[in-house]
Amino acid sequence: MKHKKIEEKDTNIDIIAYLKVLWRRRLVIGTSIGATLIFTIIYTLNSPKIYEASTKVFIQQAPEGNTFLSPWGYTGARDNYIKNQTHILKSRINLRLVVDKIKEEHGNEDLPIFKNPNPVTFLIYNIIIKPVERTDIVNILVHSTNPQEAAVIANVMAENLLEQARITARSAVSEVRKFLEEQLKIVENNLKQSADSLLIFKEKNRVFSLSTEAQALSSKLSSFDNQYNQANTDYLTKKKKLDFLKNKYQQNQKNMVEDITETQNPLIMNLREKLIKFETEYSNYLLQGLTAEHSKMQKIKSRIEDTKTQLRKEVTKLITSDSEKGNLLARNQKIAEEIASLEVEIVAIEARKSAVGKIRSSYENQFLKLPSKELKLAQLERAYKINDNIYEMLMEKYEETKITEAGQLGNVKIIDKAYAPSFHIRPNKKKNILFALLVGIGIGLVFTVFSEYLDTSIKEPKDIEEHIGEPTLGIIPYVNHKEFTEKYSDNGKIADSRRLLLTHYAPRSNVSEAYRSLRTNLQYFNHDTPLKSLLITSTIAKEGKSTIAANLGITLSQRGLKTIIIDADLRKPVLHKLFNVNIKPGLTDLIINPDMNTKDIIRKTSIENLFLITAGDIPPNPTDLLESKRMKGILYTIQKNFDFVLLDSPPIMVVTDAVVISRIIDGVLLVVEAKKTKRNAVYDVKEVIENVGGKILGAVINKIRFSRIDHLYGGYYSAYHYYDYGREERTKKQKIKKGGIK
Repeated sequence: MKHKKIEEKDTNIDIIAYLKVLWRRRLVIGTSIGATLIFTIIYTLNSPKIYEASTKVFIQQAPEGNTFLSPWGYTGARDNYIKNQTHILKSRINLRLVVDKIKEEHGNEDLPIFKNPNPVTFLIYNIIIKPVERTDIVNILVHSTNPQEAAVIANVMAENLLEQARITARSAVSEVRKFLEEQLKIVENNLKQSADSLLIFKEKNRVFSLSTEAQALSSKLSSFDNQYNQANTDYLTKKKKLDFLKNKYQQNQKNMVEDITETQNPLIMNLREKLIKFETEYSNYLLQGLTAEHSKMQKIKSRIEDTKTQLRKEVTKLITSDSEKGNLLARNQKIAEEIASLEVEIVAIEARKSAVGKIRSSYENQFLKLPSKELKLAQLERAYKINDNIYEMLMEKYEETKITEAGQLGNVKIIDKAYAPSFHIRPNKKKNILFALLVGIGIGLVFTVFSEYLDTSIKEPKDIEEHIGEPTLGIIPYVNHKEFTEKYSDNGKIADSRRLLLTHYAPRSNVSEAYRSLRTNLQYFNHDTPLKSLLITSTIAKEGKSTIAANLGITLSQRGLKTIIIDADLRKPVLHKLFNVNIKPGLTDLIINPDMNTKDIIRKTSIENLFLITAGDIPPNPTDLLESKRMKGILYTIQKNFDFVLLDSPPIMVVTDAVVISRIIDGVLLVVEAKKTKRNAVYDVKEVIENVGGKILGAVINKIRFSRIDHLYGGYYSAYHYYDYGREERTKKQKIKKGGIK
């Protein structure tokens, strides 16, 4: 009768199989978890406490009032801009400034960073720049073993960022201021020299004033000198600012901005000529004495502004004509617009200078016609007035620039300062333990999978069916001999028999029930031809074949079947010990001595319907005896007189005795020990027996330990789950008589 299983869903079978594997390898998983937890706890307890201080800064993309000072700012580019700032903040150059600032401001404090041989590297690994999503706010996080140090570093980082932003914002204006400071020194010296020269000339030549005609001419010339000097001062300051912006811009791409004074673009050249023409007309109207409110002046001024606007547009197109430049412009749009505006302003100023210069030259020619002394006095007074006027204009520009520079606060604001934290963030005991638990489970699972892959032993019935294609006819639970001995021994006497012959001494135990199930499966294995003889063997020694043979014989006899057990293990016989009888005379004596018959060696046990043939003297050639005709005749005779014949034979993988016998009996029952017998060995046994004409009926799994998973989910083991032997109510212990075989 083939063993049939109730079909279940594949998913359930897989889950149960996995649960069984986990339960079977629970020691590996538990050891892995325990070791990981112990290591983690030791590491956590010995790790230094790490504190975290944080400060928040707001980084504006395009600072108001100074569009050309934010080279990374552009609409829709917040993410890239913040990423750039993040890398700048953690750059070694910036961190070196931070370290210097910390030493300068907190050098008298006992901070761990001062003891670090490489403080910049320390900061790189202990500073985290964390942008707040969808905002222009950045968190600066600092980790340190000292809470005060963490706060100090975070605040200095923010302050340094603020300071650098202001320096960047003021850079263009600062260049103009420095230029004006240099010019003021030069002009101040020139003014002093011109004043001294005028005073010396007057005292030496006793000439103190000009004629009316000379004064009028000098007055007009001074007016145009002022206009020319004003234009020249504007030109120099704007040119300085333009040069700075171009240099700034060319850090990203060299020569991106083309100077419109050198361009060959026809439209720009035409607009430039028109602007020069209009500026010249404007200067001529001034010469004629027209005021700014005059209709002609307003009309020409309007034309000048329109021309400037067109020129700015064309310059911007020129800058963005190249695709690569256009991509860069997208990141620097406002700087490019500022550059274009300055270029146009410079062209206009140059035109104004040119126009005023021509008019001034005409007056200078008239000026040279004055008498020599009067001409010299007029020249000295003119030089003095020019220097004085230039000095005043430069001073005015200088003060304006200083105010503008002070107003450039940059694009960074500190919105939250850092404070010394009260609690450490690492080590995080709960997080570490949870992590260790997960890692331990992971390592345990890896070892479990690896162990399962390497473990080729038989563990459950499906392993038998998969590898030899035969059913599992019985499952014998593992017996706790110590517990059983304590419950069923008679002051320690004959405990071996009792703990092994459980079907007789503990008939209500789960082990006895397992043997009865095995008996039933064998009886109904084939309805057409009932079994009469059965060879019980195993792959290797100590898998429990003799114990199974003895207990199976007892259960068959308990069913009322006249049963005989033959100890055919002529190498290491043990059945005589189990039944507490002498080994001789036995099977070998009957085979060797033709004068003996089966009645001479068959022994009746104290168990009703159960008989035994012991091994007899151990021969030097067991295989020859077992395959002899005499052995066949003995088996034939015994089968006629008994309902069931059981033969206990040596392990097949050790000797060939069992193979020899397998040809002359009805079938072979293979005993495998759970978690010990190898799958390949089982397959080899089947192959060997079938090659000689024997028949494997199936297998019985011995010494199997049931898990809670087996108990919960049933399956093969539902009928065999462990009972406590103590549940068996016994009014008295069964006692076996000494010499209990009749």
